[in-house]
Amino acid sequence: TAKHLEALLNITRRAHRTLYGSDDGLLCGIQLTHSGRYSFQKPLIAFHHPVLDARQGLPSDYPILSDDYLERLEDAYVRATAIAAKVGFDFVDIKQCHGYLLSELLAAKTRPGRYGGSFENRTRFIRNVISKIRHEINDDIILASRINAYDGLAYEPDAKTGIGIPTPYPIPYLYGFGCDESNPLREDFAEPCQLVKLLYELGVQLINVSLGNPYTNPHIGRPFERPPIDGYETPEHPLIGVARHFRAARIIQNAVPDAIIVSTGYNWLRQFWVHAAVANIQTGTSRIAGVGRTAIAYPDFARDLMERGALDNGKVCLADSFCTALMRFKHHPSGQYPVGCVPRDLLYAPIYKDAINRRRG
Repeated sequence: TAKHLEALLNITRRAHRTLYGSDDGLLCGIQLTHSGRYSFQKPLIAFHHPVLDARQGLPSDYPILSDDYLERLEDAYVRATAIAAKVGFDFVDIKQCHGYLLSELLAAKTRPGRYGGSFENRTRFIRNVISKIRHEINDDIILASRINAYDGLAYEPDAKTGIGIPTPYPIPYLYGFGCDESNPLREDFAEPCQLVKLLYELGVQLINVSLGNPYTNPHIGRPFERPPIDGYETPEHPLIGVARHFRAARIIQNAVPDAIIVSTGYNWLRQFWVHAAVANIQTGTSRIAGVGRTAIAYPDFARDLMERGALDNGKVCLADSFCTALMRFKHHPSGQYPVGCVPRDLLYAPIYKDAINRRRG
């Protein structure tokens, strides 16, 4: 509810003022997402994906979301944005990445109807949402969006080595956004560049470029030292994954030079990520550098950078996937455990041990 969101925002701003004495310059945002085929109660899918449907045990006649449902959902996004603006959030992030519903819509080449097939149809949802927000809310809130520039293929562990290998896939490959249809192991950034240009022209001010699907190819989106508990050993050196992230951001930033692109994929670099971030900004790879798991492991990293000019090597993210494991343990009454950094935050070590014991038991 608006009351709860306002309370959350006030807690955030109060904590910032306690640390810094002021919240001048602080931007607080909230992410709007629909979990799609990864929804808690049941999969809600935009189209039939031969590999992902099989993994989820979905029959060929499993229903896809109707065009009418999607049209109603557009209005839900507008209402949520209106609430966020009313209670004082500075921006909303409309999530279009990592295999969730809006990400899946961008890849819905085989879907019939108004929201599938052509690029125009596959971007209809996001175009309508942004247009409705601008019509009803004007410029009272900054719009941001996190997009996938490359979905990639689903991977599975090799039976002998445990190293990730692509699950067999058809050619042409019509089930991923930013994928070369003749060889989906390669990226094709033509449509992602089109999407970012479209978003920019519609008034989206911040665009974060991400990759992959954490459920099916985590090495692409989150280059790791240690795999997720339900994953596989990385099939490539993590630096290759980091470089892929930077290449995607650079190509898209160059294609739409006036857009504010936020690059990502830094966490595996540990304390050296900040040097890569500076280089990316100085060379025009992106305008902003964004971190995810680093902020979980090291929530005061920005303060250390501002006050000390350096990161504490003993606080940085280790890319060991414990936080992901806590999200994946579903035997907790709420469907997942509280999520935090197990190696860096003493609060989460007993939570992780309890999760492991329950899973084994």
